[in-house]
Amino acid sequence: MKKATFLNDQKEFVTIEIVTPYPNEQFVKCLLQTMDPNQENELKWTPLHFACKSGNTSLVQTLLEHKANIEAIQENEQTPLQLACENGHPFIVETLISHKANIETCSKNGSSPLHYACGVGNLSIVEILLSNKANIEAKTKEDWTALHLACQYGDASVVKLLISNNANIERKMKDDHSPLHIACENGNSSVVEVLLSQKANIESKNK
Repeated sequence: MKKATFLNDQKEFVTIEIVTPYPNEQFVKCLLQTMDPNQENELKWTPLHFACKSGNTSLVQTLLEHKANIEAIQENEQTPLQLACENGHPFIVETLISHKANIETCSKNGSSPLHYACGVGNLSIVEILLSNKANIEAKTKEDWTALHLACQYGDASVVKLLISNNANIERKMKDDHSPLHIACENGNSSVVEVLLSQKANIESKNK
């Protein structure tokens, strides 16, 4: 049996015992009658962060119905949308966007939801974000674009999709690495073929 502490509507902390580690939707709805859906733990994670990371679609919907903060940021300044993108949950991504989640919010390292999706090679989520006008040329603090990250991961289909949406194949990072440099360094031959077919500069130099 586990114990959990919640903040009730009188702003008092209440400890209760939970029989199962995965409470169902009805159980959560009962808790939300008196508990704060935006309560943070010591790392600033809210229930919505956990639900988006784990892929619990029904819990995400329940929390949103109870006014969970869709833009809450945790220790690494990640939002629920970024966690859903990073952990590969396209339906949750669509749900959050339909509830007006900001698709350009950046985490502590400057990564947007599109960066996270490309970094794990999730084609369906990349498609969702691009269809909602995500900034394809946004850069992290180290000047990584979505295309750089896709080339590192090595999914040629994601790379093709980004290029078809006019991603710049010659964009340089701080150390002058181009997408082609990244693909070659990581041994991603299928991605190299895609870039060369699009006339990537084979003579480009990095530092």
